[in-house]
This record gives sequence, C-alpha cells and structure tokens, in this order.
Amino acid sequence: MDGHWYLKDQNDNYLNGWQKLLGNRLVYYDLKNNQMLYGEQQINNNWFYFRTDDGDVVKGWYKLPDGRQVYYDVNPNGGGNGMLHGVATVKDAVYYFNQWTGAQENGFKSINGKTYYFAPEMVTGEKRINNHWYYFGENGEMAVGFVTLNDTENPRIVYYNANGQMQYGEQKINDHWYYFNLADGHEETGFVKLNDGRTVYYDKQGQMLYGIQKINNKQYLLNQWTGAVEKGIFLNRESKYFQYYDLADGTLIENGTVQIDGKDYQVIDDHVCLPDGECKVKGYWYYLKDNKAVTGWVSLKDGRLVHYGSDGQMQYGEQKINNNWYYFNQWNGTVAIGWYTLPDNRLVYYQVNKDGTGNGMLHGMATVNGTAYYFNQWTGARETGFKVVDGKTYYFNPQLALNEQKISDHWYYFGNNGVMRTGFTSLPDGRLVYYNADGQMQYGEQQISGKWYCFNQWTGDTIRGWHTLPDGRVVYYQVNNDGTGTGMLHGMQKAADKYYYFNQWTGAQESGFKTVEGKTYYFMPEMATGEQVISGYHYYFDGDGVMETGFVSLPDGRSVYYNDKGQMQFGQQKINNKWFYFNPTNGNIVSDFFNLPDGRKVYYEIDHQDISKSKGMLYGEQTIKGMTYYFNSWTGAQEKGVVYNLATKQLQYYGAANGSLSKNVEATVAQHTIKTDDEGNIILNDGQNQVDGQWYYYDSNNHVLVTGWKKLSDSQKVYYDPDTAQMIHGEKKIDGFWFYFDKWTGDEAISKFISLDDGRTVYYDENGHMTYGEKKLGNDWYYFNLNDGNEAVANFIKLGDGRTVYYNAQGHMVYGWQNINGNTYYFNGQDGNMYVGAQWINGQEYYFDYITGAQVKDQWTAKLLEWFFNRMGKLTYSMDGSRNGADETADCSGSLTQALYEAGAWRYSLLYNTEMLHSYLLGNGYHLAYENNGYISPVVGDVIIWGQRGRSAGGAGHTGVISGSGRNGTMVSTCYWTEGEKGTAVQNFPYFWYWGKDNYPYYYVYRR
Repeated sequence: MDGHWYLKDQNDNYLNGWQKLLGNRLVYYDLKNNQMLYGEQQINNNWFYFRTDDGDVVKGWYKLPDGRQVYYDVNPNGGGNGMLHGVATVKDAVYYFNQWTGAQENGFKSINGKTYYFAPEMVTGEKRINNHWYYFGENGEMAVGFVTLNDTENPRIVYYNANGQMQYGEQKINDHWYYFNLADGHEETGFVKLNDGRTVYYDKQGQMLYGIQKINNKQYLLNQWTGAVEKGIFLNRESKYFQYYDLADGTLIENGTVQIDGKDYQVIDDHVCLPDGECKVKGYWYYLKDNKAVTGWVSLKDGRLVHYGSDGQMQYGEQKINNNWYYFNQWNGTVAIGWYTLPDNRLVYYQVNKDGTGNGMLHGMATVNGTAYYFNQWTGARETGFKVVDGKTYYFNPQLALNEQKISDHWYYFGNNGVMRTGFTSLPDGRLVYYNADGQMQYGEQQISGKWYCFNQWTGDTIRGWHTLPDGRVVYYQVNNDGTGTGMLHGMQKAADKYYYFNQWTGAQESGFKTVEGKTYYFMPEMATGEQVISGYHYYFDGDGVMETGFVSLPDGRSVYYNDKGQMQFGQQKINNKWFYFNPTNGNIVSDFFNLPDGRKVYYEIDHQDISKSKGMLYGEQTIKGMTYYFNSWTGAQEKGVVYNLATKQLQYYGAANGSLSKNVEATVAQHTIKTDDEGNIILNDGQNQVDGQWYYYDSNNHVLVTGWKKLSDSQKVYYDPDTAQMIHGEKKIDGFWFYFDKWTGDEAISKFISLDDGRTVYYDENGHMTYGEKKLGNDWYYFNLNDGNEAVANFIKLGDGRTVYYNAQGHMVYGWQNINGNTYYFNGQDGNMYVGAQWINGQEYYFDYITGAQVKDQWTAKLLEWFFNRMGKLTYSMDGSRNGADETADCSGSLTQALYEAGAWRYSLLYNTEMLHSYLLGNGYHLAYENNGYISPVVGDVIIWGQRGRSAGGAGHTGVISGSGRNGTMVSTCYWTEGEKGTAVQNFPYFWYWGKDNYPYYYVYRR
C-alpha cells in the first residue's frame, strides 16, 4: 500500500511493533504510521538493522553498508540490546565496540581509567605490540610497575613503565637504580658488570648498593655515586684509617703487605700502616696522626694554616666550612686571610684567626679595621653603591658614606650613622629639605602625601608663606619647622590673618566669586564684607563674607532685595509670585501708592517689620486707609470710572477724584447717566446694557453680569470676556481655539471666510474654529497656514503626506496641466500632487525638474534624464559588463555615454570613461560652465564629472546629470552606492550631500 508494507489482523486492524512472519522473518512496524521499517532504526533507544529487501532484523555480526563491523544482540521475539557499544561479551569472547557508532574496534582502549588491548578479542597475558612487550591481567587490564611472571622455571620479576612497556638495562625507579636483563627483562640481583665497565651490586630487592657493604662475608667498597666496586687504597671516613681493597676482586685485605706507589706497606687489622704527618695518597694530601687521617684545621710546620675535609683530603680553592666560606691556595692549600682577589676577580675579605676560627668570608655590611664596607650577601664580593640593610639604606664608595653626599647629580643625606634619610629633614645649616623615597633631595613643586610643597630650585630649602611660582601662580605654603602643616593652601583659607581663596586644583590665589560649601563669597583678593559694587552690580556680604540673597535690611535702614546671584534689584521685580518695586537709584523698596514708569498707578503693601510677609502689589478691590479702590486683576493698575469687579461680578463706579469707589451717586458717563447703590454697584437693567461704550449682559435673577458664551437670539451668539464682562468683537482665543466676532454686533463667525485687519484671509469652520491645513469646501480643496491660518493663494505647498500641490488665485487646489509664472507643470488628477522626474502622461513621456517640478521642454535634456529614470530598479553596477545597460549592468561613464547618444549626441566610437567624456561633451554642444569653484545653484540637465582630469579613470572618478534645480538640487547617476546590490545602480541623491559623502572631489560642470 502506497509503497509501504503493513500488517493487519483478522479484524482488519493494523499491527505494529515486533512481529514474526512466515519464513521466521522477524520484522518491526512503526508505532505511529504502522509501516514496516528498513535499514538502521532506533527503537527504545537501541539500534537495530533491518534488511532492505525483506525487513528481516539482522542478528549477530554484520557489516553495514558504510563499512562498520557491528554486532546485534536480538531476542528471538524481538527486542534485546540491539547494536552493542563499549566492552561487550560475544560467545565467551570480549570485544570493544565504538561508544557512538557501534563499530568493532581494535587496539588500546581506555575504559574507566584502565587500559585494555583488543586484537580483536580482549588480550590477556604477555603480548608483543609494535616491538614492545606488554602484560595484560586475567581481566585484560594492562600492567604497569613491577610484575612477577611465572612463564619460566624460576618466576621473572619484570618492570613495565607508565605506557605498559617492559623495561631493559639500567632504570631509575623511585630514586633507586635497577638493572633488567637485556634478553628477557628479568630483574638482576648480585654483582653485575655493566656495559660502561662498572661492576656493581644489586641487593635482593634489585636495588644498587653504595658505600661499605658486607657481601658473602666479605667487605667491599662501592662508589658512593656510581656504585662501582672500588679497588686499592681508600680512607674509611668513619674510622679515619686507610684500608686497602684487593686489585683483583675488590675485597678488603685485613692483614698482609700491599704496594702503594711502588712502596710496600703493612696491613694490620685491615688498617694500612702509614707514617704520621703529611702524606700524599692517590694524588691527595692527607695529614696522619697515629695512623689516622686528621680532619679540620691544621697549622703545618712550615707555617701554613690548612684545612682537611671530612674525607681527610687537604682542601683547595673556595670551600664552605661550618657555613662560612674560605679560600685555600690552589697549590699549597694555605688559607687566605684579609683582603683577597679571587680568580673570578671578586674582591673579598676573609676574617680568619690563627687557629682557623672567625667568620671566614664577610657578607653584608661589615667593619674592617674600623671602616664599614658592604659585601655581597651571596658571593661576598665587596660592592659599592646603595645597599639596604635591615630595612635601612646605606651608600658605599666603597666605604660607608656619611652626611651630605652628591651622587649621580643628586644630593643625599646619610647623617653620622650612614643611614639614608627620606622625608623632611632639618640640615645642620638650617635648611628644611625633603628627600623622596629614593633619598634624593627634591626641588620645585612636589606632591607629598596628597599635599603640595615647593622647594628652592638651588638649595632645596622648603618655601613657606606667599610665593610666586614660575608659571605665574601666586600661592601660599603653610609649613611648620618639622615639615608638618597643610602645604600649599587650597580653597578658602586663612593666610596672614586674612581669608583668601586658592584654586582647588592649582592652589593659585584667585579673586572673584567663589562658592564654598554651598555659600558664595567674593575675594579681591582678600575676602569682601559689607556692600560692594562689582561689575556694575550691588552686592552685600555679611560679617563672615557670605553673599546675601533675598530681602535684606541694610545698616543704613534701606530694605533691599538681592536675587539668587546676589545682585541688588531695581525697579519692578516679581518675587515669589508677588510684584515689588525698588528705587532705581538705591534699591530701597517702595510702599503705598506709586506711579510706575509705564504709567500705571499701583499700590504696594509692605510689612516693614518683616518684609518677607509683605503682599507687594495689590489686585482687585482693596480697602486702604478706609477708602475702597480697585486694581486691575492682571496688571495691578488702579482702575477708575466704570470697573468690572471680578470677585462680585458687579459693574462698579470708581468716580472720585482719587479713584475711590463712588456709592449712592448719580453721574454722567459717555453722555449717559448712571446711578450707583450703597455698595458702589452701577444699577443695571435685565439683559443687555451699554455702559461707557461697552455692552454688558446683566442677569437680574442672579444679580450678576454674564460672562462667556451667550445666545442673544437664534441668529446671534456672542461672547462676554470673563475678565471684563464686555462683549467681544474681532479675534479672540478661547479654550485653545481662535474665534471671530462681528465688529459691530459681536456675532460669532460660523463657516465663513474672514479678511482680518492684518491682511490674513482665514476660515472659521462650523464650530467657529479657525481652520488650519487642508480643508475641502464645496468641491474645492483649500489650504490654511498651520501657524496663523492664512489661506494659501497662488502658492506651492508641501503637504504633510509628501505631496507638493498648488493653490490658484482663488485658493483652489489645481489639477492637470498648469502654466504658472511662465513654467509648465502637471498635477495629478486625483490628489493634485506635482509630477517630478520622468513621467508618462496620455501615452507621452515628459520630464519635470526633480526639485521645482517645472517641465523640461528641451528634448535633449528630457531624453537624457528619462534614460536614467526609466532604468531605476533595473541596472546592477559593474565595470566589467556591457557598461551601458545592454546586459542589465552598467557603470557611471558607460551609462552617461549611452544616455547622451540616445538624447541626440553623435555616435560614440566606444563607451567613454570619465577622462574621455570631456571631449565628447564639448563636441556635442556642451560648454564648461564651472571648474571646481562657484557652483552653488545646480541647473537641471547640467552634466557633472568628479575627479581631476588625468586622475579620474576607473574608481577615481564619477559622473551624473543634475535632475533637480536650485540649492537643494539633485543628481541622478549610475553608482556603486549599494556596493553592487542587484537592480540598485541608478540612484537620485541631493547633489551637495552626495558630493560631501564622496569627500568633495574636484569637479567639472558642463551645460548646453
């Protein structure tokens, strides 16, 4: 079915999983789709292989198509381990199968930190692999270290290194030397003659022995370094007797006669009998007494003081004895005493007494004949220069330096004990100087422990008090006699009983305003106090020099105000949202009635006891000295005559000569008679009232004047100003919208064009709001300035959606062909958008300036530009293809050559590069209009070439055509701007921007 085998039971149900078929085939059907499986398959995390012809599962050894030899463990009815991995047993033999692929593998394998070898079955016992013998235990584990083999009559002890390889010959194991037979590798014991001629001895553990050894009841001497059997005369280091070992077999001779250097000597009780005194044996000098070799210091009869080592031999050259170094003459062994120059040219000093006691070679700082010297800690060589001893620095030249010393152009001071001084130091001549961490006297400016100091450039003496530095800074140093103190002063500091200010960073004494801990001071250069005139401004500084701000009562009785800059204020000032006035001459605060320079008469209520509580300029209705006055709510100006009281919403009359409220009076105002009640309110009729030439609306029910919107009739809606209650005429901004009210009736303008007094023609919509932006009225679209609502008339407008449209003399948006100011344009018939670039209109192609939109009527220029615009999105940049777009690839000069030809130029002989284009253009009616200077207003059709002639070939030049005119003109060209991205070679960019991006190359402008 559909190319797959399925299995169904007698009820026509699909069977899946393991199934045994006729012919004893064991197959598997997928649990999801019930299809029989073939090839390698993973089932329950185990891998199986099903033959590709009949699906029968493979069991046992099998070679897969990819060459892997694997083994499948499969139960009779399916399941099992499937493909084996790792170490596995197959028919009593152990194999190794790759952990990932299951392939049976041979060779060494590391399993759980142990090494095994498969060939292909796991190897046990001895095995020769790549010319090396290995041993694998009963479990196959590779042996390392000592192993006892039982493959011969006498078990062999052999050794396998860390790689499991059997070792032969001499081997050093755990700091012991062993020898393994060269034939079978067994560990040797007893005497063995090595290839280098040495006869050595290995004990029962196979380890080489050294020194005096008792072997088979005979004494031998085995070299302490090589283990070789020694022969002849040797000093027994323990007994200090000379012994003699047989020249034949190396055994100790206990009694008898032996010959040494041609002389016979008796051997008694294993001691060679030699005469007392100096004795030369085997080329070495010894000193014997009672047949024993003497060690240590010996004064010889000839006056030499020599030393015999622990081996009894006279010592020569440098020797370390009891942790002291000595030098012994290389010929006679006499010890060096006092100053001595060693063979390696070290000049040393040996302090040695007649009996050999003393310090031997001196090291470190030591006194010789009352003078201190320094000797190298390790070599003892006398040294000069600076040395640190017990944490203190000294100078040796070569003797210990004292007091002032000039060393390598630096002055140091070592006092009378030779210790180099650092820090502030008072010298015997009275100078207070400073030595740095290197002990060098310092000069000029120095920063010490975060403080700045200055030291005389010649003497190093510490400068104190006022000082002018070489860079012109005037500074002050506060330094005590012991060097303590502040050093250079910074910030506001007291110097010579006066306060000054020093720059926080440079310490330079500074004048002017300074802020210290949030307070402002003035220095000139001393700290200023009291009144000061600075740069034409008046300031006041209290007794601590702190600049005052805010209201201040001066000692002369004036109450003045200093702003947040500390400057005294004059004239009108708004302080904490209150208006005050300060005398223009002396700043004194003004109170009571006052005529301001702008003509307003105002009133200032001042609390002279606490000016900060003053109300300042008063507003609205106020009672002053028993009289009622009214002050404008915004300007504070005293109002007289007919006044609208914002608080009471009444129209009042302030008609007294002093402008106070007139109560219960009858008066003539603007040729009309008015009457006031006992509260000074003008008595009004219900509804509209004309008072003093202004219209008001009185609500007799609520006894208040109406403000805001009011509908007088079905056809008349007016607005009364909330501040004056007067009917509004003309423009008025209400709640963020501009409205217009008739000059005579006050009626609101609705859906009307209005010519305003400032020359604007605006439109008020159905809500009375001034209109902005696009607006369709009837069948025509209009445009109103976004800022002032002025109607666009005979004007191009760039709309927010990107369209450029034109509104004619009637303010209507135009469509189609239009002649404007002598130029021809085309505007989209649907949305009025002005056409630019190459455009098809009624089956005819036209070109319009890309910036101005004016039709380019010169057919040459039009065709030239149309060539580029018609290929936008089609050409890919390449200098190696057709170059002119024939194969949909082009470059800049190839494109321009082809475009010029198709615009009407004569047939080109080849596609020119930027170098050749100059002549082609000149030959086709173009002239050079500009060369690298003065090109500020591109003209549509101008041909541009970048790159100086002779240097513009290839990628060094570029060319294009101006597609849009003016200072914001554009240029179209075939370019590499997108780095060769398909279909993007033709680009139209703002010319001057593009020129800048190309680093302003040299240019030529050709024009027809």
